[in-house]
Amino acid sequence: MEAQHKAEIALNMQLDTNAEHIVLYTNTPQGLDPNQIYLQGRHLAGTKTQAGLGDDGQNRLNGLFRIFLWYPKNDRSFGQYEAHLEAGDLINAFKRGTYLTYDGVVVRCESAQRTTDIDIDSWYVVPVEVTWFAYAEN
Repeated sequence: MEAQHKAEIALNMQLDTNAEHIVLYTNTPQGLDPNQIYLQGRHLAGTKTQAGLGDDGQNRLNGLFRIFLWYPKNDRSFGQYEAHLEAGDLINAFKRGTYLTYDGVVVRCESAQRTTDIDIDSWYVVPVEVTWFAYAEN
């Protein structure tokens, strides 16, 4: 299994461990229960660069893990305040300096932050972005 994939599994496991709601690893939720809160994890592949000397030197993997918190607009018990609180909990789970490991690949989170909220149809969406890096054998 490629190191990039192992790094993504480590990040997914951290999300699964810290999520308060159903986690989706698919495209934008459609046809789902409009009264349910969902989290969506999306990986954007980053760069792989040489980090060591010679053909056997390590590679540095860089990536971006985006987590979308999908809150329904039609229920007053869910709202911007609750979405931002949950985003804060996720930011804490992926804060700078967090180490995650899967099958020999160690991922280090560089930063975690909330970005601009989005209104999509009947959903209020709060994105959280996690930048990370890992070192792996060539």
